Amino acid sequence: MQADTGKENSGFEIKDGREIDVLGRWRLQKDRHGTASTILETNTDISEQKVADRALKVSEHRFRTIFETLAVAIWEHDFRDVKHELDALHRTGVQDMRQYLAQHPEFVQKARRLVRITDVNQTALKLMGVPSKEEFFTHLDEFLPDTDESFAQCLIAIDEGHSTFQSEATVRGRHGKLINVIVVLSFPPNGAGLDRIQGSIVDITERLAIQNTLEQTRRELEQASRAAMIGEISASIAHEVNQPLSAITTSAQAAQRWLAKSPPDISEAHTALADVVIAAQHADGVVKRVRMLLSKSKTDMGELLLDEVIADTVHLKRGELEAQDIDLSLNLRAVSTVIEGDRILLQQVVSNIVTNAIQAMESVPRDRRSLSIVTEAGDNDVRILHC
Repeated sequence: MQADTGKENSGFEIKDGREIDVLGRWRLQKDRHGTASTILETNTDISEQKVADRALKVSEHRFRTIFETLAVAIWEHDFRDVKHELDALHRTGVQDMRQYLAQHPEFVQKARRLVRITDVNQTALKLMGVPSKEEFFTHLDEFLPDTDESFAQCLIAIDEGHSTFQSEATVRGRHGKLINVIVVLSFPPNGAGLDRIQGSIVDITERLAIQNTLEQTRRELEQASRAAMIGEISASIAHEVNQPLSAITTSAQAAQRWLAKSPPDISEAHTALADVVIAAQHADGVVKRVRMLLSKSKTDMGELLLDEVIADTVHLKRGELEAQDIDLSLNLRAVSTVIEGDRILLQQVVSNIVTNAIQAMESVPRDRRSLSIVTEAGDNDVRILHC
C-alpha cells in the first residue's frame, strides 16, 4: 500500500551551498500487514518557477496600477455574444452588413444589450459618477442614449475585421448627465479575444464647449466686421455721390447767376447746365455701380479714352480745387489711347487721387498749392503721373 503527501519547501540547501525552492513529496510504503515499512522522498527544484511567479505578480501589480491611475477612462468589454450574432446573420444569407444594420435598428439595440462591461478603472468611475466598480453599469446599453448612432459603426468594424474603431459619442452618466466623449477600441486579429476589449474614453465636453464659444465669438466678429464694412461702404458711397452732387450744385448756381445777369449770358448758362448733366450722369453711374457690386454682377467693362475719363473726373472736382485755391495743370498726352476697363471704377480711382492731393496740401500755403496731372502713352502701357 502506498500513500502520497507533498509540501513546498523554501531554503533547501544543496551541496554547493546554494539554497533553492523545492516541491517535496513523500510516499509511505506499507507491508502486507499495513505496517509502515519505507518512506520515499522526492524533491523537485521549482526555483525558476518561483522567480517567474514573483515577476508575474510584480508585473500584474504594475499594470493594474497603470490601468487604475490613467487619466483616460478605460472600461473592458466582452463582445463575444455580439460576434456570434453577427456570424449568425451571415449564415442566414446577409452579405451587406451596413445595409442590414441601417434597415434593422432593432438588431443594433439588441446587440447593445449583449455587450457586457467586465472591468473599469478609477477614471471611468469618476467620469460616469459611479462610486465603485460593483455599482458600475454591467452592460453597454445602460449608458448609451437611444439616439446613439456610433454603435452601429462599431458593429461594422467588428464584422469587417478592423483593428481599431474610433468615434465621437455621447454617454449617459449615473445621474442622467450626458457626456460627450471620444471612444477608441482595439480589436484583436481574426476576432479572437473579444472577451477583453479595452475601450479608451476621453471626455471632450469641455473641448466642445470651448469650440462652441469660439464659434459664437467668430460669428460675433463676423457680424461686427460686416457692420464695419457696411459703414465703410456707406461712407464710400456718400463720398462718391457727394462729389457729383456738389458739382451739380456749383454748376446750377453758376447757371442761375449767368441767367440773372442783364442781359442773361445764355452761352455761359448752357455751359454750366451741361456740367450739371455730366455730374448727374456721374452720380447715376456711381449708383449703378453700387447696385452691381451688391448684386455680384459682372464688372461693366468697355473701351475707354483715358484722357477723356480723366478730364471729365477732374472737371467734377473743379469746385473743390477752387475752394482750396489749388492751381490745376492738365497735360494729357494720351489723347488717342484706348483702354479696356470699367468707367465708374476708373473715375473713382482718379477722383480719389485728386482728393488725396487736396488733403495732402492742407498744410501748404494757399499761394503755393498746385496739382499737375500728366498722362503718357508707351508702346504697351499708359502712365498717369501727378505731382
